[in-house]
Amino acid sequence: MAENLQSVGCKQQYSSQTKLVALRVREYLRSLHPLLNEGELDNELAVATGISVRSLQRFKREAKDNCVSSPPSKR
Repeated sequence: MAENLQSVGCKQQYSSQTKLVALRVREYLRSLHPLLNEGELDNELAVATGISVRSLQRFKREAKDNCVSSPPSKR
């Protein structure tokens, strides 16, 4: 039980390559379904990529600010 509680707050880090691929998939889905609103598009993207909606929103914000980058490596 204690192990499950510790893993709940675990945050996955995504590389810049993964972020850019997710954003390209978003553009592709947008071209296929131009009438979807942002929320529906984010839900479809989350299902297609397996990345949470919250993370995808963070990727969009980073792309808007032109700061899509990989997290620092642990040594």
